Amino acid sequence: KVRTRGRLELRINGRRRAHRSMPRAGTGRLSWNSRSVKNGSHLVELSLWRGSKRIAADRRWVKVSNSGSPSSGGGGGGGGAATPPVGPNEPLPGTRVFSATYENGNTSPWRTRETVSAERIKVVNSPKAAQGNRSARFEVRPGEDPIGNFGDRAELAFAGPSIEEGQEYWYEWFTLFPQGFPTESGRVWQVFSQWHSRGNGPPPLGWYVEGNQMVLTANRHAGEGNRLGARNLWRGAIKPGQWRRIRMNVKFSGSDSVGFVRLWVDGKQVVTKANVRTTYPGLGNYFKQGFYRCACTNKTAVIQHDGLTITRVN
Repeated sequence: KVRTRGRLELRINGRRRAHRSMPRAGTGRLSWNSRSVKNGSHLVELSLWRGSKRIAADRRWVKVSNSGSPSSGGGGGGGGAATPPVGPNEPLPGTRVFSATYENGNTSPWRTRETVSAERIKVVNSPKAAQGNRSARFEVRPGEDPIGNFGDRAELAFAGPSIEEGQEYWYEWFTLFPQGFPTESGRVWQVFSQWHSRGNGPPPLGWYVEGNQMVLTANRHAGEGNRLGARNLWRGAIKPGQWRRIRMNVKFSGSDSVGFVRLWVDGKQVVTKANVRTTYPGLGNYFKQGFYRCACTNKTAVIQHDGLTITRVN
Protein backbone atom coordinates (compact mmCIF):
# COMPACT_ATOMS: atom_id res chain seq x y z
CA LYS A 1 0.00 0.00 0.00
CA VAL A 2 1.09 3.60 -0.62
CA ARG A 3 -0.48 7.00 -0.01
CA THR A 4 0.72 9.39 -2.70
CA ARG A 5 0.24 10.29 -6.37
CA GLY A 6 1.97 8.92 -9.44
CA ARG A 7 1.99 5.52 -11.13
CA LEU A 8 2.47 2.25 -9.28
CA GLU A 9 4.09 -0.71 -11.03
CA LEU A 10 4.45 -4.29 -9.80
CA ARG A 11 7.09 -6.43 -11.52
CA ILE A 12 7.81 -10.11 -10.98
CA ASN A 13 11.24 -11.23 -12.19
CA GLY A 14 11.50 -8.07 -14.25
CA ARG A 15 8.12 -8.49 -15.98
CA ARG A 16 5.35 -5.99 -15.29
CA ARG A 17 2.38 -7.83 -13.81
CA ALA A 18 0.22 -4.94 -12.59
CA HIS A 19 0.11 -1.13 -12.66
CA ARG A 20 -2.16 1.65 -11.48
CA SER A 21 -2.30 5.40 -12.07
CA MET A 22 -2.88 7.65 -9.06
CA PRO A 23 -3.56 11.21 -10.28
CA ARG A 24 -3.95 12.52 -6.75
CA ALA A 25 -2.70 11.62 -3.31
CA GLY A 26 -4.52 8.67 -1.83
CA THR A 27 -4.14 5.05 -0.85
CA GLY A 28 -3.41 2.60 -3.61
CA ARG A 29 -2.94 -1.15 -3.63
CA LEU A 30 -1.48 -3.62 -6.09
CA SER A 31 -1.80 -7.36 -5.52
CA TRP A 32 -0.03 -10.43 -6.86
CA ASN A 33 -1.73 -13.80 -7.21
CA SER A 34 1.10 -16.25 -6.52
CA ARG A 35 -0.77 -19.06 -8.28
CA SER A 36 0.15 -17.42 -11.59
CA VAL A 37 3.84 -18.27 -11.19
CA LYS A 38 5.81 -21.43 -10.51
CA ASN A 39 6.91 -22.48 -7.05
CA GLY A 40 10.31 -21.19 -6.00
CA SER A 41 11.90 -17.80 -5.37
CA HIS A 42 10.89 -14.75 -7.37
CA LEU A 43 12.11 -11.17 -7.39
CA VAL A 44 9.19 -8.84 -6.63
CA GLU A 45 9.60 -5.10 -7.21
CA LEU A 46 7.09 -2.37 -6.35
CA SER A 47 8.01 1.02 -7.81
CA LEU A 48 6.48 4.49 -7.86
CA TRP A 49 6.87 6.67 -10.97
CA ARG A 50 6.15 10.30 -11.74
CA GLY A 51 6.40 10.80 -15.47
CA SER A 52 9.51 8.97 -16.67
CA LYS A 53 11.27 9.16 -13.29
CA ARG A 54 11.17 6.38 -10.72
CA ILE A 55 11.04 8.07 -7.34
CA ALA A 56 10.84 5.03 -5.03
CA ALA A 57 11.19 1.28 -5.21
CA ASP A 58 11.24 -1.74 -2.95
CA ARG A 59 12.67 -5.11 -4.06
CA ARG A 60 12.13 -8.38 -2.22
CA TRP A 61 12.73 -12.03 -2.93
CA VAL A 62 9.51 -13.95 -2.27
CA LYS A 63 9.36 -17.71 -1.99
CA VAL A 64 6.20 -19.37 -3.31
CA SER A 65 5.49 -22.67 -1.61
CA ASN A 66 3.49 -25.63 -2.88
CA SER A 67 0.46 -24.26 -1.07
CA GLY A 68 0.56 -21.16 -3.27
CA SER A 69 1.13 -18.83 -0.33
CA PRO A 70 4.03 -16.41 -0.79
CA SER A 71 6.46 -15.63 2.02
CA SER A 72 9.08 -12.90 2.13
CA GLY A 73 12.67 -14.00 1.82
CA GLY A 74 14.45 -10.77 2.60
CA GLY A 75 14.10 -7.22 1.41
CA GLY A 76 15.91 -4.48 -0.36
CA GLY A 77 14.17 -1.40 0.99
CA GLY A 78 14.48 1.73 -1.10
CA GLY A 79 15.56 -0.22 -4.16
CA GLY A 80 18.62 -1.80 -2.52
CA ALA A 81 19.98 -5.19 -3.49
CA ALA A 82 17.80 -8.02 -2.25
CA THR A 83 19.32 -11.27 -1.00
CA PRO A 84 17.80 -14.36 -2.66
CA PRO A 85 16.64 -17.12 -0.32
CA VAL A 86 17.99 -19.89 -2.57
CA GLY A 87 19.15 -23.20 -1.18
CA PRO A 88 21.21 -25.73 -3.11
CA ASN A 89 18.18 -27.81 -4.12
CA GLU A 90 15.66 -25.04 -4.73
CA PRO A 91 14.65 -24.18 -8.33
CA LEU A 92 16.52 -21.23 -9.79
CA PRO A 93 14.73 -17.89 -9.31
CA GLY A 94 13.41 -15.94 -12.26
CA THR A 95 12.18 -16.85 -15.72
CA ARG A 96 13.87 -19.69 -17.58
CA VAL A 97 15.50 -18.50 -20.81
CA PHE A 98 17.57 -21.57 -21.76
CA SER A 99 17.82 -25.26 -20.98
CA ALA A 100 20.16 -27.93 -22.40
CA THR A 101 19.58 -31.41 -20.98
CA TYR A 102 20.72 -33.28 -24.15
CA GLU A 103 17.98 -35.85 -23.63
CA ASN A 104 16.85 -35.19 -27.23
CA GLY A 105 20.15 -36.66 -28.42
CA ASN A 106 21.57 -33.47 -29.92
CA THR A 107 22.83 -29.97 -29.06
CA SER A 108 20.01 -28.12 -30.86
CA PRO A 109 19.20 -25.59 -28.09
CA TRP A 110 22.59 -23.99 -28.77
CA ARG A 111 22.79 -21.69 -31.76
CA THR A 112 26.45 -22.15 -32.74
CA ARG A 113 28.92 -25.06 -32.82
CA GLU A 114 32.63 -24.26 -32.99
CA THR A 115 34.50 -27.47 -33.80
CA VAL A 116 36.57 -29.05 -36.57
CA SER A 117 34.39 -32.17 -36.64
CA ALA A 118 30.95 -33.30 -35.55
CA GLU A 119 32.67 -36.10 -33.63
CA ARG A 120 34.37 -33.61 -31.32
CA ILE A 121 31.04 -32.45 -29.84
CA LYS A 122 28.51 -35.20 -29.42
CA VAL A 123 25.79 -36.39 -27.07
CA VAL A 124 26.66 -39.61 -25.23
CA ASN A 125 25.11 -41.94 -22.65
CA SER A 126 28.37 -43.10 -21.04
CA PRO A 127 29.70 -42.43 -18.50
CA LYS A 128 26.43 -41.99 -16.62
CA ALA A 129 24.99 -38.50 -17.05
CA ALA A 130 24.57 -36.14 -14.12
CA GLN A 131 20.86 -35.90 -14.92
CA GLY A 132 18.76 -38.17 -17.11
CA ASN A 133 20.51 -40.46 -19.58
CA ARG A 134 22.65 -38.21 -21.79
CA SER A 135 25.31 -35.54 -21.56
CA ALA A 136 27.46 -33.57 -24.00
CA ARG A 137 31.05 -34.69 -24.64
CA PHE A 138 33.70 -32.26 -25.88
CA GLU A 139 37.05 -33.42 -27.26
CA VAL A 140 39.96 -31.19 -28.28
CA ARG A 141 43.09 -32.39 -30.05
CA PRO A 142 46.27 -30.44 -30.80
CA GLY A 143 45.94 -27.88 -33.57
CA GLU A 144 42.14 -28.01 -33.77
CA ASP A 145 41.27 -24.34 -34.25
CA PRO A 146 37.96 -24.19 -36.14
CA ILE A 147 37.66 -20.40 -36.25
CA GLY A 148 41.30 -19.32 -36.55
CA ASN A 149 41.32 -17.51 -33.25
CA PHE A 150 44.40 -18.31 -31.17
CA GLY A 151 43.52 -21.68 -29.69
CA ASP A 152 42.20 -25.22 -29.90
CA ARG A 153 38.51 -25.52 -29.16
CA ALA A 154 35.28 -27.49 -29.24
CA GLU A 155 32.58 -25.14 -27.93
CA LEU A 156 28.88 -24.40 -28.08
CA ALA A 157 27.90 -20.74 -28.13
CA PHE A 158 24.90 -18.41 -27.69
CA ALA A 159 22.77 -19.90 -24.93
CA GLY A 160 19.65 -17.78 -24.57
CA PRO A 161 19.46 -14.02 -25.24
CA SER A 162 22.39 -11.63 -25.35
CA ILE A 163 23.42 -10.34 -21.94
CA GLU A 164 23.25 -6.59 -21.37
CA GLU A 165 24.42 -4.09 -18.76
CA GLY A 166 22.49 -4.30 -15.49
CA GLN A 167 20.86 -7.68 -16.15
CA GLU A 168 20.88 -10.40 -13.50
CA TYR A 169 20.96 -14.11 -14.32
CA TRP A 170 21.17 -17.49 -12.62
CA TYR A 171 23.07 -20.46 -14.06
CA GLU A 172 23.32 -24.09 -13.09
CA TRP A 173 25.07 -27.01 -14.79
CA PHE A 174 27.23 -30.08 -14.19
CA THR A 175 30.80 -30.60 -15.43
CA LEU A 176 32.80 -33.83 -15.48
CA PHE A 177 36.58 -34.07 -15.85
CA PRO A 178 37.17 -37.74 -16.76
CA GLN A 179 39.80 -39.86 -15.09
CA GLY A 180 43.13 -39.14 -16.77
CA PHE A 181 42.23 -35.56 -17.65
CA PRO A 182 45.63 -34.07 -18.62
CA THR A 183 47.32 -31.85 -16.10
CA GLU A 184 48.97 -28.82 -17.67
CA SER A 185 51.40 -26.24 -16.37
CA GLY A 186 50.33 -22.70 -15.64
CA ARG A 187 51.42 -21.49 -19.08
CA VAL A 188 48.64 -23.51 -20.76
CA TRP A 189 45.37 -21.63 -20.22
CA GLN A 190 42.20 -23.74 -20.52
CA VAL A 191 38.57 -22.58 -20.42
CA PHE A 192 35.52 -24.82 -19.95
CA SER A 193 32.74 -22.21 -19.58
CA GLN A 194 32.86 -18.51 -20.39
CA TRP A 195 30.85 -15.33 -20.69
CA HIS A 196 32.47 -13.90 -23.81
CA SER A 197 32.33 -10.20 -24.55
CA ARG A 198 30.93 -8.94 -27.83
CA GLY A 199 34.32 -7.25 -28.07
CA ASN A 200 37.63 -9.03 -28.63
CA GLY A 201 39.72 -10.28 -25.73
CA PRO A 202 39.65 -12.62 -22.72
CA PRO A 203 36.21 -13.40 -21.29
CA PRO A 204 35.05 -10.90 -18.64
CA LEU A 205 34.06 -13.95 -16.60
CA GLY A 206 35.23 -17.51 -17.16
CA TRP A 207 35.92 -20.93 -15.69
CA TYR A 208 39.52 -22.08 -16.17
CA VAL A 209 41.54 -25.21 -15.44
CA GLU A 210 44.91 -24.63 -13.81
CA GLY A 211 46.82 -27.83 -13.07
CA ASN A 212 44.37 -30.00 -11.11
CA GLN A 213 42.12 -27.09 -10.09
CA MET A 214 39.16 -25.30 -11.60
CA VAL A 215 39.22 -21.53 -11.18
CA LEU A 216 36.52 -18.89 -11.60
CA THR A 217 38.20 -15.73 -12.91
CA ALA A 218 37.01 -12.22 -13.71
CA ASN A 219 39.15 -10.59 -16.40
CA ARG A 220 38.62 -6.91 -15.60
CA HIS A 221 38.68 -4.50 -18.54
CA ALA A 222 38.28 -0.74 -18.85
CA GLY A 223 37.25 -1.34 -22.46
CA GLU A 224 38.02 -3.53 -25.44
CA GLY A 225 41.80 -3.97 -25.58
CA ASN A 226 42.30 -2.27 -22.19
CA ARG A 227 42.80 -5.05 -19.66
CA LEU A 228 43.10 -4.06 -15.99
CA GLY A 229 44.01 -7.51 -14.72
CA ALA A 230 42.51 -10.79 -13.57
CA ARG A 231 40.79 -11.50 -10.28
CA ASN A 232 40.33 -15.09 -9.15
CA LEU A 233 37.00 -15.43 -7.32
CA TRP A 234 37.28 -19.09 -6.32
CA ARG A 235 39.35 -22.21 -6.95
CA GLY A 236 38.97 -25.87 -6.05
CA ALA A 237 40.02 -29.38 -7.10
CA ILE A 238 38.63 -30.72 -10.38
CA LYS A 239 38.06 -34.19 -8.78
CA PRO A 240 38.39 -36.35 -11.93
CA GLY A 241 35.59 -38.85 -12.42
CA GLN A 242 33.04 -36.87 -10.36
CA TRP A 243 30.29 -34.65 -11.70
CA ARG A 244 30.75 -31.14 -10.27
CA ARG A 245 27.57 -29.12 -9.77
CA ILE A 246 27.94 -25.41 -10.38
CA ARG A 247 25.28 -22.80 -9.52
CA MET A 248 25.86 -19.09 -10.06
CA ASN A 249 24.03 -15.80 -9.61
CA VAL A 250 25.60 -13.05 -11.75
CA LYS A 251 24.82 -9.34 -12.11
CA PHE A 252 26.35 -8.15 -15.36
CA SER A 253 27.96 -4.73 -15.36
CA GLY A 254 31.09 -2.93 -16.48
CA SER A 255 31.34 -1.45 -12.96
CA ASP A 256 33.05 -3.13 -10.00
CA SER A 257 30.47 -1.63 -7.64
CA VAL A 258 27.44 -2.89 -9.61
CA GLY A 259 28.47 -6.26 -11.00
CA PHE A 260 28.62 -9.27 -8.68
CA VAL A 261 28.94 -13.05 -8.53
CA ARG A 262 27.50 -15.56 -6.08
CA LEU A 263 28.66 -19.17 -6.38
CA TRP A 264 27.65 -22.62 -5.12
CA VAL A 265 29.73 -25.73 -5.87
CA ASP A 266 28.30 -29.18 -5.17
CA GLY A 267 25.52 -27.63 -3.08
CA LYS A 268 27.78 -25.51 -0.87
CA GLN A 269 27.95 -21.73 -1.16
CA VAL A 270 31.60 -20.87 -1.67
CA VAL A 271 31.26 -17.21 -2.75
CA THR A 272 28.67 -15.26 -0.78
CA LYS A 273 28.88 -12.16 -2.95
CA ALA A 274 31.90 -10.84 -4.83
CA ASN A 275 31.48 -7.38 -6.34
CA VAL A 276 33.40 -7.24 -9.61
CA ARG A 277 32.85 -6.01 -13.16
CA THR A 278 31.48 -8.84 -15.30
CA THR A 279 31.42 -7.15 -18.73
CA TYR A 280 33.64 -4.83 -20.69
CA PRO A 281 32.13 -1.37 -20.04
CA GLY A 282 29.54 -0.64 -22.71
CA LEU A 283 29.61 -4.13 -24.23
CA GLY A 284 27.37 -7.13 -23.59
CA ASN A 285 28.23 -10.82 -23.23
CA TYR A 286 27.14 -14.19 -24.56
CA PHE A 287 27.59 -17.59 -22.90
CA LYS A 288 29.77 -20.41 -24.27
CA GLN A 289 30.49 -23.88 -22.95
CA GLY A 290 32.73 -26.75 -23.96
CA PHE A 291 36.54 -26.65 -23.98
CA TYR A 292 38.93 -23.97 -25.30
CA ARG A 293 42.67 -23.78 -24.67
CA CYS A 294 46.02 -22.40 -25.65
CA ALA A 295 47.49 -23.90 -28.84
CA CYS A 296 50.67 -24.68 -26.93
CA THR A 297 50.16 -28.30 -25.88
CA ASN A 298 50.27 -31.65 -27.66
CA LYS A 299 47.75 -33.36 -25.39
CA THR A 300 44.21 -34.47 -26.18
CA ALA A 301 41.57 -33.48 -23.62
CA VAL A 302 37.97 -34.58 -23.05
CA ILE A 303 35.37 -32.91 -20.83
CA GLN A 304 31.61 -33.35 -20.39
CA HIS A 305 28.78 -30.98 -19.48
CA ASP A 306 25.16 -31.67 -18.55
CA GLY A 307 21.94 -30.09 -17.30
CA LEU A 308 22.50 -26.42 -18.14
CA THR A 309 19.69 -24.13 -16.96
CA ILE A 310 19.69 -20.34 -17.27
CA THR A 311 17.11 -18.01 -15.71
CA ARG A 312 16.79 -14.23 -15.74
CA VAL A 313 15.36 -12.10 -12.94
CA ASN A 314 15.31 -8.62 -14.52
